[in-house]
Amino acid sequence: MKDPTGVGFLVWGAATTVDIGATILETALPPVRIGHAVLDVSYSYHRNWQDDWIKDLKKEPNPPYRERSYPPKLPNPKDPGKDHPDDYKGVLEAPFVTPPANDIEMLLQEYDELSLSYLAFEVGLSINDPVCDYEMGKFVQKLKTTNPDYDKHLEEVKQKSEEAYQAAYEVQKKVCLLYYGTITETTEFPHFKIQEEVTNFLNSLTPQQREEVLALQKIYFDKMKIAVDAQKQIYEDIRNTVDVGIMYHGFPDDIVNLLNSLEVSNATFWDDDEDLSKYKTIIMPSGSSFGMDTSEIFKWQLRQYVKNGGVLISFAQQQGYEFSCLPGGEVKGYGWAEDQSCWTNAAYVDTYKPCFAGQNSANLDVNVDGYFTQWPASATVLLRRIKNNMPCMISYPYDKGYVIASTLFSDWGYGHNQTSKAEITLIRDLISWAKDINKEIPEVKPDETIKLDVSVVNNTDKVANKAILTLIDPDRNIIATQTITTIIPPHSTIKTTHSPLLPQNSKHGIWWVGYELQDNANNTIQPQTEGERFAVSKHLTGSTKLDGYKIWAISDDQAAVDSNVVYTVFVRNDTNEDFNGNIGVGVHEQGGRYWANVGVIPYITLPAHSQRSFVFERNVNFSTATYFGLFPLSANYETYFLKGAVTTCEKGVWVIKPSVDIHTMTNKKQFVKGDDVSIGLNFTNKELFNYEFSVISSCNLKQ
Repeated sequence: MKDPTGVGFLVWGAATTVDIGATILETALPPVRIGHAVLDVSYSYHRNWQDDWIKDLKKEPNPPYRERSYPPKLPNPKDPGKDHPDDYKGVLEAPFVTPPANDIEMLLQEYDELSLSYLAFEVGLSINDPVCDYEMGKFVQKLKTTNPDYDKHLEEVKQKSEEAYQAAYEVQKKVCLLYYGTITETTEFPHFKIQEEVTNFLNSLTPQQREEVLALQKIYFDKMKIAVDAQKQIYEDIRNTVDVGIMYHGFPDDIVNLLNSLEVSNATFWDDDEDLSKYKTIIMPSGSSFGMDTSEIFKWQLRQYVKNGGVLISFAQQQGYEFSCLPGGEVKGYGWAEDQSCWTNAAYVDTYKPCFAGQNSANLDVNVDGYFTQWPASATVLLRRIKNNMPCMISYPYDKGYVIASTLFSDWGYGHNQTSKAEITLIRDLISWAKDINKEIPEVKPDETIKLDVSVVNNTDKVANKAILTLIDPDRNIIATQTITTIIPPHSTIKTTHSPLLPQNSKHGIWWVGYELQDNANNTIQPQTEGERFAVSKHLTGSTKLDGYKIWAISDDQAAVDSNVVYTVFVRNDTNEDFNGNIGVGVHEQGGRYWANVGVIPYITLPAHSQRSFVFERNVNFSTATYFGLFPLSANYETYFLKGAVTTCEKGVWVIKPSVDIHTMTNKKQFVKGDDVSIGLNFTNKELFNYEFSVISSCNLKQ
């Protein structure tokens, strides 16, 4: 029988090429990337491996055997860095378990609609050419070294996937035989396009024939479950080896793509019962706490992970109260829905740490929206907002681990082509620092020499006869190598002193000295392994001084038309003299006035080296950019765009027109005199924010 759907090709591809990257062919073939072994596990470039035709095949199957656990269905948090919200988009799927097909009609529809080509089998996506991506090849070699059972697990997946395919093929063949009466090599699986065709075929089957098909189907389901169980073990092998775990909440795909571009191996996770201890570093993407701040299980998981030595990196969140998810519960601040975003010259280095080694300036162009107002006493302020000197990146110890919290949305920015080189460099060095955050990283200036004690560890069961030390720059490029001839017994460590010669104009950032182990026949027994780190840095800090005056404002970023918006205006005086003056207020309205002076916060007093806050409230009917300017008492504050102010700020508010669907219900369709009338009203809010509305009802019943 002809396999019209390509199911054989896909399963053969999964079964014979799941060991991607294990062998790198030294040929003139182009470096075509092949499909990833495991769905949902990410590595460098793997998102680009899927051809368009494979994307078409990746429709959601209807697998009777499969149970998958997804996070709760939550609306996607609004995009950070925007003054006004984007269109609503859902981001996560709801949990589902598809029960086994219990009727042959379901079976036929399933096999027809899915064409069997999906098999709901997630081991392989596609193959184009047996040429492995170099970085993936390195990763698989590392995987085999750290997990000696990987090859055995891989063979199990290959064998069980082949058995599952053969079982699926038997179902195809049986249906074709019953449908056509006979089959040949060119017979194709029937395609039932209308219900009448299905009904006619079902009516032609005897009860015994139906039982025969269902029996074959059960064999297929059982084989597939075994194959998927084997695949789960490969999941674990890979997850236990990657550098970073990424929480699949908020905007995870953006940080996946960013880490892939930096050649940092990573895996996403979402299950409540996920063992987080396998990850040395976990990233909470922008918006990942949305809807999770009330989950005690979620917060307990994070606490336990960091408590046991993990490093947790958190990006920007939508609302300030969502920072309560962080271990310790002491971090408070404002999220991107409450603050005004900045990018150019947005933050400065307050306390130097190795994550800033790659920076050429202490003032950074970064995507930042929000800031912290409270943090643990043990915390270190790493970055501060230039507009108000408030922290936007902090780090603090929590038991055996560390938390690095920020209001940067670099991940979302990368996914929308809005990140600077300095910002990507910061993320690159942040990951390198977090790998062993408690270990000191030696630091040198460019073109200086450094002397390192490198621990060379043989993790294999074989004797190593030489170690090839490799100098790797912050972008993971190999700069130089040095071979050391020495005997390293299995599972033992030696220490060697290495003084790498840095090239002129060396890159700033965290460098690595790695090593590869070979036997006496020059065969690699342990691939490239990370050894020691050192930083090439200018050691920049404190470019912005705490002097002069600063002003900033927060409010909700959306409001119903003809409603009052409450602004909290903060003013800071970092001079040596008290300040007395007024705060002028003006607006620029979308669809309304281009500019108008609308009020004043009068007669404020601001002592030297102090900060105060004031409240300003006004009614809005248009999406409005509201400006606040600090003026001396003698100055005119009703100027065009607050010209002449000592300092100004702006806060945007998006005005939404309420939209409500109303559905009426009565206890009867027809009434007669004397009947009791019950009228029910069902209101559906069609907008993405809460607002109050009034209902005025009138009733005119004629006799």
